[in-house]
Amino acid sequence: MICASLKAATNEELLECLSRSDREPVDLVELRLDGLEEEPLVEILVKASPRPVIAACRSRKGGGDFSGSAKARREILRTAALSGAAYVDAEPGDLEHVGGRDGLVCIASYHNCVKTPGNIAARAVKLESVPLADWVKIAVTAQTASDNLKVFAALGALKKPAIAVAGSEVGLVSSILGPRYGSKIAFGSLEKDSGPGAPQPTVRQLKELYRVEAITPQTAVFGLLTGMDSRSNRHILHNRAFADAGLDAVSIPFCVADAEDFLDSLPEALGMTLIEVEPPHRKAALSWAPAATKAAWRKGEASVLIRKPDGWLAEFRNRPVEVAGEV
Repeated sequence: MICASLKAATNEELLECLSRSDREPVDLVELRLDGLEEEPLVEILVKASPRPVIAACRSRKGGGDFSGSAKARREILRTAALSGAAYVDAEPGDLEHVGGRDGLVCIASYHNCVKTPGNIAARAVKLESVPLADWVKIAVTAQTASDNLKVFAALGALKKPAIAVAGSEVGLVSSILGPRYGSKIAFGSLEKDSGPGAPQPTVRQLKELYRVEAITPQTAVFGLLTGMDSRSNRHILHNRAFADAGLDAVSIPFCVADAEDFLDSLPEALGMTLIEVEPPHRKAALSWAPAATKAAWRKGEASVLIRKPDGWLAEFRNRPVEVAGEV
Protein backbone atom coordinates (compact mmCIF):
# COMPACT_ATOMS: atom_id res chain seq x y z
CA MET A 1 0.00 0.00 0.00
CA ILE A 2 1.09 3.57 -0.66
CA CYS A 3 0.57 6.16 2.07
CA ALA A 4 0.79 9.95 1.84
CA SER A 5 2.48 11.35 4.93
CA LEU A 6 0.81 14.65 5.78
CA LYS A 7 2.20 17.27 8.13
CA ALA A 8 1.25 20.94 8.52
CA ALA A 9 1.39 23.75 11.06
CA THR A 10 -2.35 24.46 11.15
CA ASN A 11 -5.57 22.47 10.95
CA GLU A 12 -6.60 24.44 7.88
CA GLU A 13 -3.38 23.53 6.09
CA LEU A 14 -3.74 19.89 7.07
CA LEU A 15 -7.31 19.85 5.73
CA GLU A 16 -5.99 21.26 2.45
CA CYS A 17 -3.40 18.47 2.34
CA LEU A 18 -6.20 15.93 2.84
CA SER A 19 -8.11 17.46 -0.04
CA ARG A 20 -5.04 17.27 -2.28
CA SER A 21 -4.38 13.67 -1.30
CA ASP A 22 -7.71 12.69 -2.87
CA ARG A 23 -6.19 13.52 -6.26
CA GLU A 24 -3.13 11.37 -5.71
CA PRO A 25 -2.63 7.59 -6.15
CA VAL A 26 -2.67 6.69 -2.46
CA ASP A 27 -4.31 3.96 -0.40
CA LEU A 28 -3.81 5.59 3.02
CA VAL A 29 -2.95 8.94 4.58
CA GLU A 30 -0.80 9.47 7.64
CA LEU A 31 -1.89 12.40 9.79
CA ARG A 32 1.16 13.75 11.62
CA LEU A 33 -0.84 15.38 14.38
CA ASP A 34 2.33 16.18 16.31
CA GLY A 35 3.28 18.69 13.61
CA LEU A 36 0.39 21.02 14.38
CA GLU A 37 1.26 24.29 16.10
CA GLU A 38 -2.28 24.70 17.37
CA GLU A 39 -4.84 22.54 19.14
CA PRO A 40 -5.58 19.65 16.74
CA LEU A 41 -9.15 19.26 15.54
CA VAL A 42 -8.71 15.53 15.59
CA GLU A 43 -12.26 14.35 14.87
CA ILE A 44 -12.71 16.84 12.03
CA LEU A 45 -9.39 15.90 10.45
CA VAL A 46 -9.95 12.15 10.65
CA LYS A 47 -13.46 12.33 9.28
CA ALA A 48 -12.39 14.67 6.47
CA SER A 49 -9.90 12.18 5.10
CA PRO A 50 -10.78 10.63 1.72
CA ARG A 51 -8.66 7.59 2.58
CA PRO A 52 -8.17 5.41 5.68
CA VAL A 53 -6.09 7.24 8.26
CA ILE A 54 -2.92 6.38 10.14
CA ALA A 55 -2.96 8.71 13.16
CA ALA A 56 0.44 9.61 14.60
CA CYS A 57 1.42 11.93 17.40
CA ARG A 58 4.99 11.46 18.55
CA SER A 59 6.90 13.20 21.32
CA ARG A 60 10.15 14.98 20.55
CA LYS A 61 12.02 12.29 22.44
CA GLY A 62 10.23 9.68 20.32
CA GLY A 63 11.21 11.27 17.01
CA GLY A 64 8.25 13.64 16.58
CA ASP A 65 7.36 17.28 17.26
CA PHE A 66 4.80 17.09 20.05
CA SER A 67 5.92 19.16 23.04
CA GLY A 68 2.88 18.59 25.26
CA SER A 69 2.43 16.06 28.04
CA ALA A 70 2.19 12.31 27.58
CA LYS A 71 -1.41 12.51 28.79
CA ALA A 72 -2.30 15.07 26.12
CA ARG A 73 -0.56 13.06 23.41
CA ARG A 74 -2.38 9.89 24.36
CA GLU A 75 -5.72 11.69 24.41
CA ILE A 76 -5.10 12.91 20.87
CA LEU A 77 -4.43 9.35 19.71
CA ARG A 78 -7.44 8.03 21.61
CA THR A 79 -9.69 10.63 20.00
CA ALA A 80 -8.32 9.72 16.58
CA ALA A 81 -9.09 6.06 17.20
CA LEU A 82 -12.63 6.80 18.37
CA SER A 83 -13.15 9.13 15.39
CA GLY A 84 -12.53 6.33 12.92
CA ALA A 85 -8.79 6.21 12.25
CA ALA A 86 -7.94 2.83 10.75
CA TYR A 87 -4.47 2.74 12.32
CA VAL A 88 -2.81 4.37 15.32
CA ASP A 89 0.98 4.67 15.16
CA ALA A 90 2.30 5.20 18.67
CA GLU A 91 5.30 4.94 20.93
CA PRO A 92 5.32 1.64 22.85
CA GLY A 93 4.18 3.21 26.12
CA ASP A 94 1.19 4.91 24.52
CA LEU A 95 -0.72 2.04 22.95
CA GLU A 96 -2.23 0.68 26.16
CA HIS A 97 -3.65 4.16 26.89
CA VAL A 98 -5.25 4.58 23.46
CA GLY A 99 -7.93 1.96 24.00
CA GLY A 100 -9.02 -0.78 21.69
CA ARG A 101 -11.73 -0.58 19.03
CA ASP A 102 -13.00 -3.22 16.67
CA GLY A 103 -11.05 -2.96 13.44
CA LEU A 104 -8.39 -0.60 14.81
CA VAL A 105 -4.82 -1.59 13.93
CA CYS A 106 -2.32 -0.56 16.61
CA ILE A 107 1.24 0.05 15.39
CA ALA A 108 4.06 0.01 17.93
CA SER A 109 6.87 2.07 16.44
CA TYR A 110 10.45 3.12 16.96
CA HIS A 111 11.78 6.29 15.32
CA ASN A 112 15.36 7.50 15.19
CA CYS A 113 15.96 10.78 13.34
CA VAL A 114 19.75 10.61 13.73
CA LYS A 115 21.00 7.17 12.74
CA THR A 116 20.29 3.49 12.13
CA PRO A 117 21.29 1.62 15.31
CA GLY A 118 23.27 -1.54 14.84
CA ASN A 119 20.76 -3.45 16.96
CA ILE A 120 17.73 -2.30 15.00
CA ALA A 121 16.56 -5.88 14.32
CA ALA A 122 16.56 -6.65 18.04
CA ARG A 123 14.65 -3.42 18.74
CA ALA A 124 12.08 -4.40 16.13
CA VAL A 125 11.58 -7.86 17.63
CA LYS A 126 11.14 -6.30 21.08
CA LEU A 127 8.31 -4.13 19.72
CA GLU A 128 6.35 -7.26 18.84
CA SER A 129 5.81 -7.94 22.55
CA VAL A 130 4.32 -4.49 23.27
CA PRO A 131 0.76 -4.93 24.64
CA LEU A 132 -1.94 -4.31 21.96
CA ALA A 133 0.65 -4.10 19.16
CA ASP A 134 -0.84 -5.54 15.96
CA TRP A 135 1.91 -4.21 13.69
CA VAL A 136 5.48 -3.01 14.15
CA LYS A 137 7.10 0.02 12.54
CA ILE A 138 10.77 1.00 12.31
CA ALA A 139 11.65 4.44 10.96
CA VAL A 140 15.33 5.30 11.17
CA THR A 141 17.86 7.54 9.40
CA ALA A 142 20.36 6.03 7.00
CA GLN A 143 23.83 7.53 7.20
CA THR A 144 25.39 5.08 4.78
CA ALA A 145 24.08 2.89 1.98
CA SER A 146 24.72 -0.25 4.03
CA ASP A 147 22.30 1.01 6.70
CA ASN A 148 19.49 -0.02 4.37
CA LEU A 149 20.51 -3.65 4.80
CA LYS A 150 19.99 -3.34 8.57
CA VAL A 151 16.42 -2.21 7.86
CA PHE A 152 15.78 -5.11 5.50
CA ALA A 153 17.24 -7.51 8.07
CA ALA A 154 14.88 -6.11 10.70
CA LEU A 155 11.93 -6.86 8.44
CA GLY A 156 13.14 -10.41 8.02
CA ALA A 157 13.34 -10.92 11.78
CA LEU A 158 9.69 -10.05 12.43
CA LYS A 159 6.63 -12.30 12.60
CA LYS A 160 3.96 -9.60 12.88
CA PRO A 161 3.04 -7.32 9.95
CA ALA A 162 5.66 -4.61 9.72
CA ILE A 163 6.67 -1.31 8.19
CA ALA A 164 10.30 -0.26 7.89
CA VAL A 165 11.99 2.69 6.24
CA ALA A 166 15.32 4.49 6.43
CA GLY A 167 14.97 8.20 5.81
CA SER A 168 17.58 10.50 4.18
CA GLU A 169 19.02 10.59 0.69
CA VAL A 170 20.89 7.31 0.98
CA GLY A 171 17.81 5.62 2.43
CA LEU A 172 15.65 6.08 -0.67
CA VAL A 173 16.11 2.43 -1.63
CA SER A 174 14.35 1.35 1.57
CA SER A 175 11.19 3.17 0.46
CA ILE A 176 11.29 1.57 -2.96
CA LEU A 177 12.35 -1.97 -2.09
CA GLY A 178 10.76 -2.18 1.36
CA PRO A 179 7.77 -4.14 0.00
CA ARG A 180 10.19 -6.68 -1.50
CA TYR A 181 11.33 -7.50 2.03
CA GLY A 182 7.90 -7.45 3.65
CA SER A 183 7.18 -3.81 4.48
CA LYS A 184 3.41 -3.40 4.25
CA ILE A 185 3.34 0.32 3.50
CA ALA A 186 5.48 2.66 1.39
CA PHE A 187 5.38 6.28 2.56
CA GLY A 188 5.62 9.24 0.22
CA SER A 189 5.03 12.97 0.20
CA LEU A 190 2.59 15.05 -1.82
CA GLU A 191 5.18 17.64 -2.80
CA LYS A 192 7.42 17.20 -5.79
CA ASP A 193 10.94 16.36 -4.71
CA SER A 194 14.07 18.27 -5.65
CA GLY A 195 15.82 15.43 -7.42
CA PRO A 196 16.81 11.80 -6.91
CA GLY A 197 18.43 12.61 -3.58
CA ALA A 198 15.29 13.89 -1.88
CA PRO A 199 14.77 12.17 1.51
CA GLN A 200 11.27 10.95 0.68
CA PRO A 201 9.83 10.18 -2.75
CA THR A 202 6.43 11.50 -3.73
CA VAL A 203 3.48 9.14 -3.73
CA ARG A 204 3.19 9.57 -7.49
CA GLN A 205 6.83 8.60 -7.94
CA LEU A 206 6.29 5.49 -5.83
CA LYS A 207 3.23 4.53 -7.89
CA GLU A 208 4.21 5.52 -11.41
CA LEU A 209 7.99 5.90 -11.59
CA TYR A 210 9.17 3.08 -9.32
CA ARG A 211 5.98 0.95 -9.56
CA VAL A 212 6.49 -0.22 -5.98
CA GLU A 213 3.26 -2.21 -5.89
CA ALA A 214 4.61 -4.49 -8.62
CA ILE A 215 8.03 -5.08 -7.04
CA THR A 216 8.70 -8.66 -5.98
CA PRO A 217 11.80 -10.68 -5.02
CA GLN A 218 12.15 -11.45 -8.73
CA THR A 219 12.26 -7.78 -9.82
CA ALA A 220 15.62 -6.91 -11.38
CA VAL A 221 17.32 -3.98 -9.63
CA PHE A 222 19.57 -1.57 -11.50
CA GLY A 223 21.49 1.26 -9.91
CA LEU A 224 22.46 4.82 -10.70
CA LEU A 225 25.46 5.57 -8.46
CA THR A 226 25.81 9.30 -8.06
CA GLY A 227 26.85 12.06 -5.68
CA MET A 228 24.85 13.60 -2.86
CA ASP A 229 24.12 16.81 -4.77
CA SER A 230 23.19 15.11 -8.03
CA ARG A 231 20.13 16.17 -10.00
CA SER A 232 20.45 13.43 -12.61
CA ASN A 233 17.30 12.11 -14.24
CA ARG A 234 18.85 8.97 -15.70
CA HIS A 235 16.82 6.71 -13.39
CA ILE A 236 13.64 8.33 -14.70
CA LEU A 237 14.58 7.47 -18.27
CA HIS A 238 15.49 3.93 -17.25
CA ASN A 239 12.20 3.29 -15.45
CA ARG A 240 10.13 4.72 -18.29
CA ALA A 241 11.94 2.38 -20.67
CA PHE A 242 11.26 -0.58 -18.37
CA ALA A 243 7.56 0.29 -18.19
CA ASP A 244 7.27 0.77 -21.96
CA ALA A 245 8.94 -2.59 -22.58
CA GLY A 246 6.87 -4.38 -19.94
CA LEU A 247 9.99 -5.41 -18.01
CA ASP A 248 9.97 -6.47 -14.36
CA ALA A 249 12.81 -4.14 -13.40
CA VAL A 250 13.46 -0.96 -11.46
CA SER A 251 16.25 1.62 -11.59
CA ILE A 252 17.12 3.31 -8.30
CA PRO A 253 19.34 6.37 -7.75
CA PHE A 254 21.91 5.83 -5.01
CA CYS A 255 23.02 9.29 -3.92
CA VAL A 256 25.95 8.52 -1.64
CA ALA A 257 29.05 10.17 -0.25
CA ASP A 258 30.88 6.87 0.30
CA ALA A 259 30.99 4.87 -2.93
CA GLU A 260 33.04 2.08 -1.37
CA ASP A 261 30.43 1.44 1.34
CA PHE A 262 27.76 1.19 -1.34
CA LEU A 263 29.79 -1.06 -3.65
CA ASP A 264 30.85 -3.38 -0.84
CA SER A 265 27.29 -3.92 0.38
CA LEU A 266 24.28 -3.28 -1.84
CA PRO A 267 25.12 -4.73 -5.30
CA GLU A 268 25.52 -8.27 -3.95
CA ALA A 269 22.73 -8.03 -1.38
CA LEU A 270 20.22 -6.71 -3.91
CA GLY A 271 21.31 -8.99 -6.74
CA MET A 272 22.19 -6.09 -9.02
CA THR A 273 23.64 -6.82 -12.44
CA LEU A 274 24.30 -3.31 -13.80
CA ILE A 275 25.19 0.01 -12.20
CA GLU A 276 25.51 3.23 -14.14
CA VAL A 277 28.13 5.42 -12.47
CA GLU A 278 28.23 9.21 -12.48
CA PRO A 279 30.77 11.68 -11.11
CA PRO A 280 32.22 11.89 -8.52
CA HIS A 281 32.34 8.09 -8.13
CA ARG A 282 33.77 6.92 -11.45
CA LYS A 283 37.37 6.59 -10.26
CA ALA A 284 36.25 4.70 -7.15
CA ALA A 285 34.16 2.36 -9.31
CA LEU A 286 37.18 1.56 -11.49
CA SER A 287 39.33 0.85 -8.44
CA TRP A 288 36.65 -1.38 -6.89
CA ALA A 289 35.97 -3.59 -9.91
CA PRO A 290 38.23 -6.67 -10.22
CA ALA A 291 38.37 -6.28 -14.01
CA ALA A 292 38.08 -3.42 -16.49
CA THR A 293 38.00 -2.80 -20.22
CA LYS A 294 40.89 -1.07 -21.98
CA ALA A 295 38.71 1.99 -22.52
CA ALA A 296 38.10 2.27 -18.78
CA TRP A 297 41.81 1.93 -17.96
CA ARG A 298 42.74 4.52 -20.56
CA LYS A 299 40.11 6.96 -19.24
CA GLY A 300 41.00 6.22 -15.64
CA GLU A 301 37.34 5.85 -14.64
CA ALA A 302 34.27 3.65 -15.07
CA SER A 303 30.88 4.86 -16.27
CA VAL A 304 29.21 1.49 -15.88
CA LEU A 305 29.69 -1.66 -13.81
CA ILE A 306 28.39 -4.94 -15.24
CA ARG A 307 28.17 -8.26 -13.41
CA LYS A 308 29.77 -11.05 -15.43
CA PRO A 309 29.83 -14.78 -14.54
CA ASP A 310 33.32 -14.36 -13.07
CA GLY A 311 32.74 -11.02 -11.31
CA TRP A 312 32.20 -7.32 -11.94
CA LEU A 313 33.57 -5.59 -15.03
CA ALA A 314 34.21 -1.85 -15.19
CA GLU A 315 33.54 -0.20 -18.53
CA PHE A 316 33.73 3.32 -19.88
CA ARG A 317 31.19 4.31 -22.50
CA ASN A 318 30.94 7.60 -24.32
CA ARG A 319 27.18 7.24 -24.56
CA PRO A 320 24.64 6.85 -21.74
CA VAL A 321 23.66 3.30 -20.88
CA GLU A 322 20.46 2.02 -22.47
CA VAL A 323 19.54 -0.09 -19.45
CA ALA A 324 16.38 -1.63 -20.91
CA GLY A 325 18.49 -3.11 -23.68
CA GLU A 326 20.79 -4.70 -21.10
CA VAL A 327 18.05 -6.68 -19.35
